[in-house]
Amino acid sequence: MDAWYPIDTANFNFDYSIYLRDTVNGLFFDFPCDSVNNLFDSTAFLKENLKSGFLVYPNPFENSFTLQSKNQPISEIYVYDISGRCIFQRNELNTIATSIDANEFANGFYLVEVIFTDNTRLTKKIIKR
Repeated sequence: MDAWYPIDTANFNFDYSIYLRDTVNGLFFDFPCDSVNNLFDSTAFLKENLKSGFLVYPNPFENSFTLQSKNQPISEIYVYDISGRCIFQRNELNTIATSIDANEFANGFYLVEVIFTDNTRLTKKIIKR
């Protein structure tokens, strides 16, 4: 996290925002935190993840995480580290949900790619802490 800062000091609006900076990729992210924009809304989180085809929880995770499909069975799972190297794969699945033991993963950011039985591919970011 780079900084907390007031959103609108000119109009005496002191709701805050979190500003994140990715120093590796040079990306910037702004997350407003006020009565309208909650920093984390678990209901919205669940709905958004299920809309995208699959849910990953917990995220961030410590020792393991679970992948749960919305409705299409999962066929394959791949996990990539930040450099793009595949560090985990599981093939020939035909399941709606499965858990991944991630004890061997180092702390950090990963991409998990799920391939469904209809060959649809979706990717999500996960964090091991």
